[in-house]
Amino acid sequence: MKADGKKIGKSEQGAIWLSADRTSPYAFYQYWINVDDADVVAFLKWFTFLTEPEVAHLAEEHAKAPEQRIAHRELARQITRTIHGDDELAKVEAASKALFAGDIRSLPEDMLRDVFADVPHSQHDKNGLSGEGVPLVDILPETTLATSKREARQFLQAGAILVNGDKAGADSRLTRDHLLHGHTILLKRGKKLWHATRWE
Repeated sequence: MKADGKKIGKSEQGAIWLSADRTSPYAFYQYWINVDDADVVAFLKWFTFLTEPEVAHLAEEHAKAPEQRIAHRELARQITRTIHGDDELAKVEAASKALFAGDIRSLPEDMLRDVFADVPHSQHDKNGLSGEGVPLVDILPETTLATSKREARQFLQAGAILVNGDKAGADSRLTRDHLLHGHTILLKRGKKLWHATRWE
């Protein structure tokens, strides 16, 4: 049972799978990073091979500064390494660092797909990216990031829109040079709102 009294099992919402084809290593890692604060120490005891003193130390660090998520990161590392191996762990940690730094372009195609599998997305005509490309102010209302051109213009003027991790200007245009792996341009508004535009 979790701290909230709910059972842990595949019939419960948010269940994860051990096989990579059902839950990608990145999604698996993120699941453990995001477990409830009240569960993290118990999960370290149940699901890792850490010694009692090691768990006690992590519990102490967590109690001092829960916002740093030290125990969560160690939980995610330990379980991901056990299930998926050192190579996959290295990949997901590199992807997490790239996202934090805004270095979207460095993500391999399979990791890009896994990381952004659950964000809203839309399909667009790749021909529109030819030449000088298409004004970003025209594309934003076709996404979940703006409801109108007026709103899109406001966001752009405020510097609230990022294209592949780079801040966009009021007159920014999307071109073929923005395509990641030949088919995706990632847009972001503010700190957390992502939208994947896919161009075919």
